[in-house]
Amino acid sequence: MMAMNSKEYMAIALVILLLFFSTSPMIFYANPFWIKEGVYVEYSINDVSVITRQFKEEIENQTITIHVWVFDILNGSYSWRVLDVKDGLAKVEVNFAGWIEYRKGPRETEKIHTVFVNRTVIIYLNTSSREALLDGRNIGVVPWWFTDLKKGMAVSIGREPYKVVGWVWTDKLEIRTQVMDTLGWEIKFNETSFASYAAFGVDNLYGILLKVWGAYFDPVLSEMLISIAVELGANLPWGRRPEVVSLLIRGVPMEISSF
Repeated sequence: MMAMNSKEYMAIALVILLLFFSTSPMIFYANPFWIKEGVYVEYSINDVSVITRQFKEEIENQTITIHVWVFDILNGSYSWRVLDVKDGLAKVEVNFAGWIEYRKGPRETEKIHTVFVNRTVIIYLNTSSREALLDGRNIGVVPWWFTDLKKGMAVSIGREPYKVVGWVWTDKLEIRTQVMDTLGWEIKFNETSFASYAAFGVDNLYGILLKVWGAYFDPVLSEMLISIAVELGANLPWGRRPEVVSLLIRGVPMEISSF
């Protein structure tokens, strides 16, 4: 059963600014040629619900997924900047800043609070596997870009036991954004991975995520949002720390607005 603060309209806009310092030919490699010091990516987030996924074993030995509301992001920004790259390992500064709305207090008298938060973390990112290390922990694969895509192949985000798996459907998806119209890859995820259907539109040339329909999961952002909720003392599902968090997008899809 889902218990979340529903919204009739939710939108998330994506702003990406990439600084390229190479004149190399535009060819795909397992290690993207464009991942260099100074590359900067920024997302603008408006009116989305942050939810946690919990798993519960039923009597019939079937596992069901329960989605529970944690808090809402009213508006904010999420960005990552490459500080250094050495031997296939990128040092990346990740920031989330914005206004969030959350519940706090005894269930019978809980109140809704609105607060501005600003959080920055440093991660180390394997540029080949896209696996992220935070405080020495491997938190899983990020969805910031994809390489060597082929029709029918499976792609994953995160790590077990909370790995999200999708499939590449086509390289002819029409992706329309505020700054460009292009054909790109479409990656689809089913509702067992998210609280709703999700599809990613990915640029054919750089492999960068351009547009998202439905839901979005990012292990780095998830760790940051969970930490923020715990520190604020927000009322959490079952009174304990959420294990994984995703953004539930409704209405206007997440999309690139500057590139």
